[in-house]
Amino acid sequence: MGPISDLTDTYSFNCYFRQMWTDARLKFNGTRSKQSLSLSMAMLDKIWKPDTYFWNGARSYTHTMTTSNRLVRLHPDGTVLFSRKCAMSMRRYPLDRQV
Repeated sequence: MGPISDLTDTYSFNCYFRQMWTDARLKFNGTRSKQSLSLSMAMLDKIWKPDTYFWNGARSYTHTMTTSNRLVRLHPDGTVLFSRKCAMSMRRYPLDRQV
């Protein structure tokens, strides 16, 4: 959790944002040695992803490094785990609502 400003009613924080969803089109036959697959960022660009946003957020951005800070795993039933680091600055503290 970052600084809280009573003067401007704002605060900021860093978080790891994770989403999971199931897409039946991505099902595959898993093996005992490997029950999930790690997907490359190129593959992530080719599959459907939810359009997620933070309601009432003043500013947010994804953490950038020399390499992409994202993790994508695909399970045999078509479940996708997507994780990334993002920093956020929220408005209207403490009245924000996160969806």
